[in-house]
Amino acid sequence: MRYNLSHKENKKKLLKRLRDISASDHPVVDVKKVNKKRTPSQNNYLHLLFSLYGLEFGYTKEEAKTQVKIALGYTYTKGNYIFFQRTSKMDTKELNTFIEKFRTYSSLNGLYLPKPNEVTDRMYNEIEANKEFL
Repeated sequence: MRYNLSHKENKKKLLKRLRDISASDHPVVDVKKVNKKRTPSQNNYLHLLFSLYGLEFGYTKEEAKTQVKIALGYTYTKGNYIFFQRTSKMDTKELNTFIEKFRTYSSLNGLYLPKPNEVTDRMYNEIEANKEFL
C-alpha cells in the first residue's frame, strides 16, 4: 500500500499499520521511497541522445538502445535468454542515473552528448535530415 506522507491523515494510517504489523506473528516489512515516474521531457531527451549516438556510430536508434544497454549492463537473464531493462519502467531518479552513465560512456567513446540545456535546434534538424538511417 502507498502512503503519501505529505498528508497528516496518511502518516497516521501508516503508523497504525506499522504498529499492527509489529504486533503480528511475522513482523517483517519492506519499505521504499516511491519516486515519480519519468517525465515526458526526460523521455524526449533520452531519445534525442540515442538518435545522436546512433548517427555518430552508424546505428539505428533501436540498435543504439540495445548497444548502450548491453555496454552499461542494463540486461537480465531469464532461462537461456537475455533481456533488456526497459527505460520506460524507470522512475525519474533511475532514468537520470541511466542518462548520466550513458553520457559518460559515450564521452569515453569519443562522442560528447549534450546536457538538456545544451540541446539545440541544429541537433533536431540533423536527426530529422537523417531520419531514414535511424
